[in-house]
Amino acid sequence: MKFKIPLTVYITWHPKYTTGQEIADCFYSALCRDVTKPLVRSIGIPVYFRYDPPPTAAQPIGIDFSESENTAIIVLVSNEFLLDKNYRAYLYQLLAACREDENNRRIFPVALAPNAYNVSKDLTAVNFVRVDDPKSLLDPQQKNKTLNHIKTSIVHELCRMLLNLKKASEEKQAVVSSAPPVKLFISHSKHDDSKKQAELFRDFINSQLQLKTFFDANNIAYGSNFGD
Repeated sequence: MKFKIPLTVYITWHPKYTTGQEIADCFYSALCRDVTKPLVRSIGIPVYFRYDPPPTAAQPIGIDFSESENTAIIVLVSNEFLLDKNYRAYLYQLLAACREDENNRRIFPVALAPNAYNVSKDLTAVNFVRVDDPKSLLDPQQKNKTLNHIKTSIVHELCRMLLNLKKASEEKQAVVSSAPPVKLFISHSKHDDSKKQAELFRDFINSQLQLKTFFDANNIAYGSNFGD
């Protein structure tokens, strides 16, 4: 029996959208290996790019879904992507392939243009990762914040995807809708200022991200056994 990788991530964008490479490199460093620190141990999740078509083709090469148990496709929807019928057709092919196995194949679109939500009628009901100001990726002072927003949003979704699939595999009926949010336990000391920092961290997560937090002061009922 051939071993299958638990998760493979593909990132596709239009080659004329030059910032796409930088976003893709950000994901590669976070999920696979940090190219600036080759000796540091990494997560090792395979990350592949799909942007530049072969010399005789008008769109990137396809994706082999049989190589891994789960496949995530990050689509960077820029104006260049929207205006190229060949890249829109490529996206339609990926969407059709994902519909064949909705539990194990997911597309995560990133809106990098005002009309990105119109790239496909099949994605109109999908919650895009929204970049309110795509020009911030060109501003050295704002770029890292925007890159982190994109990366954090999708890495969280990858965690939800894997957690939901593991749970679904133990049940008779798979859950296809929305996986429960990842719960983050915030550990802190009550004897110094770290409690204040933990509260600020909790408030940021609850207001800015889709994670769910567990904070002992709020989530452990009074009178309950703390250890349990």
